[in-house]
Amino acid sequence: MVYKHIVELASTFGNPVSAADIDNSLCANCHSATSSWGAAQVHWNQNEENAAKYNVVIDSAIFTPDAAIVPTTKGKVTVTYHVDDTTTAMPSGT
Repeated sequence: MVYKHIVELASTFGNPVSAADIDNSLCANCHSATSSWGAAQVHWNQNEENAAKYNVVIDSAIFTPDAAIVPTTKGKVTVTYHVDDTTTAMPSGT
């Protein structure tokens, strides 16, 4: 389905296709509220829906003070983290 969209848009707007060149009314031709492929079926907040599948783990946070500033209340924080896929049997951090 994505390939079909690319081919149709490329034939209309040229290749490569830029999102800035595409008017919303073009999408509404196929993705109207009454069609089986309405916007609610093809565009949704995947981050929100899939957030429960992932867990962000902070491995470490290291504060490096700026030696030029006294007192050393300013500096750089380096954070090391990884993302676990909770749908797999073993988290990536183990």
